[in-house]
Formats: sequence, structure tokens, C-alpha cells
Amino acid sequence: MFIFGCVCFEFGKAITSTESKHEGLFSALINVVDKLHQLGLGGQLKPPRIVVGGNQSAGKSSVLEAISQVCLPRQAKTCTRCPIEIRLRPGDTWQCSVKLHFEGKDKKEDKDKEDEHMDVDFGPLITNKAELGERISRAQKAVLNPQKDPLSFLNDLPEGKDEHAFTRDMVVLNISGPDLPALTLVDLPGLIEYSDSADPNEIEKIKELLFEFAQPVNTIIVCVITATADINSQGVLTTARRVDPEGVRTLGVLTKPDRIESGTEKHWAEEVATGSDGALALGYYMVKNPSQQQLLDRMDHQEARKAEKLFFEDLHSQPYWSSISVDRLGTSNLSQALSALLMEIIYREMPRIVKDCRDNILSLESDLKALPPTIVDSQGHLRGLITVLCQDVHNAVKTSGGSKKLIQQVHRLAERFKKKIDRTKPQLHLLDEAKTPNPDLLDGLKKLIKNEQGRNLRINPPAAAFLALAQRFVEKWLAPMEQCAQSLKDIVEGFVIQLITSSSNGAFKRFSLLQNATRGIVIEALDQQAKELLCDMQNEYRLQRSGNLPNIMSHAKLDEAYKQCQDSLRQEVRVARKAADKSSGSIRFGASQVPEPVFTAEDTTAIDVFAQAQAYFEVESLCLCEQMLKHFMFFLDAFDESLPELLRSQLGVYGDSDGKKAAQLLQEDKGIAQQRSKMESELERLRIAEKELKKLPIDFADSDSDDSKQP
Repeated sequence: MFIFGCVCFEFGKAITSTESKHEGLFSALINVVDKLHQLGLGGQLKPPRIVVGGNQSAGKSSVLEAISQVCLPRQAKTCTRCPIEIRLRPGDTWQCSVKLHFEGKDKKEDKDKEDEHMDVDFGPLITNKAELGERISRAQKAVLNPQKDPLSFLNDLPEGKDEHAFTRDMVVLNISGPDLPALTLVDLPGLIEYSDSADPNEIEKIKELLFEFAQPVNTIIVCVITATADINSQGVLTTARRVDPEGVRTLGVLTKPDRIESGTEKHWAEEVATGSDGALALGYYMVKNPSQQQLLDRMDHQEARKAEKLFFEDLHSQPYWSSISVDRLGTSNLSQALSALLMEIIYREMPRIVKDCRDNILSLESDLKALPPTIVDSQGHLRGLITVLCQDVHNAVKTSGGSKKLIQQVHRLAERFKKKIDRTKPQLHLLDEAKTPNPDLLDGLKKLIKNEQGRNLRINPPAAAFLALAQRFVEKWLAPMEQCAQSLKDIVEGFVIQLITSSSNGAFKRFSLLQNATRGIVIEALDQQAKELLCDMQNEYRLQRSGNLPNIMSHAKLDEAYKQCQDSLRQEVRVARKAADKSSGSIRFGASQVPEPVFTAEDTTAIDVFAQAQAYFEVESLCLCEQMLKHFMFFLDAFDESLPELLRSQLGVYGDSDGKKAAQLLQEDKGIAQQRSKMESELERLRIAEKELKKLPIDFADSDSDDSKQP
């Protein structure tokens, strides 16, 4: 006893069809399964199927012809170069429709495009069996050349090399007629043996095709094996064992029994009876099909079956063969066994298929809801996006309900600016790094005062020296101003672009064209504002750079700062000179203290000039930093106020009566669009499948896989 899924088979006995009252149910079940495969849902729902493989020249085509009662194309080389799904159904009159099933994997024109399942009706309904072989040849040519119009092959069969030597795209035959079983089989290309003339790449492609179709655990693998070669040397069994190592879902069909080598009859009889060497749980069936000469003599199906029956009646009477059940001999028994086996497995798997279909639908519906919705009103949606972005900027500038990050960055920029300005403060540096006296700097101030006497006769030397000192550090303010203007622009630009690329509702993130357009508008606007800001700052301090400094003694704050700087400088010079006198040895040995240094009028003038310069720096640098922060905030306010109108005008909200520009900007990211399209396509196919499943005469929705509903 062997078990395949939940279906039990007793070895040595044929798998027989169920009672006739269940034939209608089986037809409905197998039709639904065919529909699921046709919809491209084999990977999601894993419906059962039977695939037929065999080595080239093992007689696979003859077996399928015997079951289907039609003639398949026969060429000098490989007959089958694509999967051919043969759907057989009982009917009053014989007829056949041919379809092409494309899965899109072999199309090259758009590699970014998702696989597309497409079925094409290939020609009108056939009612004459003699026309089918030619139609199949043309259909196979069409799927091997997917870049061409498939229907063109109905009238034209071009010679030359095909685009693909083999393909997984499928030719589907829907055949109905008298004495046909309810059965669906997938004929796969025959395996090619390695030889000098064989293409190794093609050999591997055929093996992988068989592997791919045979891999699903609900697939029954029919291995066609010729009796003219050792059973374990035939590649089809090797490939089958890769996916079914225990052999629980593999069935063997032994062909050409009339050509069994003399002396090996016992071995083959035991193999068919017990399946020991092949280790196939479903065992073996034996068929006898017409020879090549009989085919040339146009032996028809009825004659072939009669000849097969007589052959096995004679064989069964011979030694070694009498132990084999007669139900394992002949095409008719094989056909009934496959039909019954497929019915049992489909019936047992159907509750799971129904559940998986519903679960997949719910999962896809949830995933689709998680994706951003499609845009119906492009203009309205664009206006809404602009409003949201501008409101986010406004909240950040005004710190009303928004993050304080932007304002904090601006204040930190103002602090950095102040530190840079502080580093330009004039210093005497009377002591060098080695702590040695350096009074020459004061002498330098005196020289500066004398030099100014000759340069500008309208201004007294001390005042001219003060102007020269003040201009030195004022001129150093220009570089920090330029740097801050650029930094402020970079801060605001970075903040807004961050809003655009990762906004709180993910709005702009969907639309790369809109992102790029908005980014460009913002960058250009901020560049212009930064230039205007720098120009304003430069104009305000043009007076200082030109030398027209205000009268230092006419300003109360300057006067107070001057006195403080003057006292500080006097003390600094006093300490430095004492240290210089002590180190030079000019102090008498044993003196209790160093005498106070004497300040000459020239010394006092020099100190006063430097104190004025320091006082002016302290007052003006403080005003400068305060004014810079005001400039920064004005910059933010101006950008905040101008942004809505700027975006509406440049993004085309105005004058876009037909909404074309808005629709172009709101083109969805290609990856998201492809994802949605793929999910919608799969969901549509699953919903069609669920409708078909609900049409079944038995409700499988709440059933399990026990025997309660065994037909």
C-alpha cells in the first residue's frame, strides 16, 4: 500500500475510475484546475496536474497520441519543443480548440516589465482531426518566437532559426469527443542524450523544464520508459528523482514491450509487477503502440488498440508475464488510471485550494490598501500636496505645531557667526607664546599714528590710526557674512528637500517628477534669496569699509566700552613692562618691589587709539550679530510667504485647464506602479478563480481533507 497525499493505492492493482454518478463532479473539478493553471495561479494555489516526460525516442508522443486519439507533430529531431497541455473531455462529436499560453518570461522588449500571463486563441475551432497536426506545428512556432505576432503563424510558417530553441510558454489543446477520458496531461519536450551533435545548453534547458514542471508536490510525474534500454540509465527517472526522491508521486509507463531483448523478459516482468528497480510507488503500466511501419501504413486508433489488446493477451499467457495484473496492461487501463488518480488528488486538495485562494485574496487586498491610492483629480491632488508642504514649512518657521529643528539650526548658525566675528577682535599680544616680553607692538602703534599724519592731513593722526585699525577688522567680517549667507541657504534648502523626499504623509515620495521639479524651484528661489541677503548685509557695512566710521566719543555705549578697554590696556602694558624690566636686570638687587612704569604722552596716545578700536569692535560686533540674526529670520519669513505662490505658478497649477501638466508631475514611481499593476492583475485572477471554485457542486470552503466527502 502506497500513499500519495491522502490518496492510497494498492500496488499491482489498477487505479480505476469512480462510479459514473461522480463523473460530473470530476469533470467540474478538473475544469476548475485547468482554469487555475490557465490563470497562471499554479505557483500561488499549487493545483494538481499530470506532467509527462521521457527520453527522446522513448515513445512518449505515441503514448499521448494513444490516450488523446490525435496525431501529434513528428519531426526528424525533437518533436516537442514547448509544453503542450492536452485537455481531454468526453463529448458527442470530436472537436478541438488551440490556445497559446504566454507567461511573459521569454519576452525581451521591456525587461523591467512584470511577467504577463496571456492566452491567445490560435485559429478557429477544428473539427477534422487531420488538421490538428499542422495547427500544433504552427502554434509551437508561435510560442518559440514571442517577439512576433502569434496569429501571423496561422498563415505564414517562416523558415530559419527560432528565437528560442525551447520555451516554457505553452500550447493548449482543448479536445472533446466520444470515448475520451476526462483527463489533462502536460507533454514536455523529450530529454536528449549527450552526444557530439547535441547542444549541451539545450540538453540542460530541457532538463530544467522537466524539473520546473515536476517540482510542485501536487504534481504527478509520468515517466515514459522504453524497454529497449536499461531502466536506471534513462534520464527521465534521474530528473524525477531530483524532485521525488521517494518515488511516491511518480508513475512509470513502459513502451516497446515487443522489442524486449531476449533473456531479459523475467527482469522486465518483475519490474512491471513490483516496481523494485525503479522504486515507483505508483508502479508501472505497459503499452504497445504502432511501429514505425504501421504508422506509415496509416493504422488508425481503433486498429491500434485492437492490435495492442491482442498483443497483451498473448504476452500474458507467456512465462513471467502471467503474474502481472491485466489492469496494468494497455492504453485504456493507463488512461483510466491517470484519470482516477488525478480525480482523487484534485478532490483531496480542493479544500486547501479554496482556502489558499481566499487567503491570497485577503492578503493582496490588504497589501493594495497599504499602497498609496491612485490619483483621480490630478490638479486637486497637486494643490493639496503644495498646501501640505507649504504648511509644513510655515510651521517650522513659526514653530507653531511643527518641529523646532529649523529654528534651532538657524540660531546655531548665528552663534557660529558670532564666534567667527569675535576672532577678528584687535589684540595687543604684548606677551608671546614663550611668555617673553614683546613691547615692540606698542611701538608699532606709535609708528602707525606717525604714518597716518602724512597720509591724511584732514584728520589728526590718532583718529586716522583708529580708522585704519577699525577698517582692518571690519574688512574681516565680509568672509563670515558670505559663509553665513550660503550656510543659511543650505540649511533651509536641506530642510525643505527633506520635507519633499520624506514628508510625513509620504505624499511627494511617490512622485519622482514632482520631487525633482519642486526641488529645482526651491533651490533656485533660495539661491536668489541668499544673493539678496548678502547684498543687503554688504550695503549696511559699506560705510565702515569706506572708512567713514562714526565719531567714537559721540556714542554712550562706545564711551563706556572705551573707558573699560583703556583701563584694561593700561594694566596690560603696565604688567608687561614690569616683567620686561625684571627680566632685563634693570632692577637694583635687593629692591623690595619693581617701580611703576612711566607712560609718556606718546604711550598714552597709542593706548587710547587701540582702546578706541577695541571699544568700537565690541559695540559694532554685537550690533552686527544681532542684525545678522534678524536677517536670518527675515530670510525665513520671506521664503515662507513666497513659497505657496511660487510653487503654484511654476508647477503649473495656474493655466493647466486640462490637468495634463499636473498629471505628468504626478506620474507614479515606476516601481510602485509596477508593484500595484502586478498585485491588481494577480488579485483579478484570484477573484476569477474564486468564482469558478464557488460554481463547484460541492462546497469545499469549510471542508477538510478527511474521508467525510469521499465520492
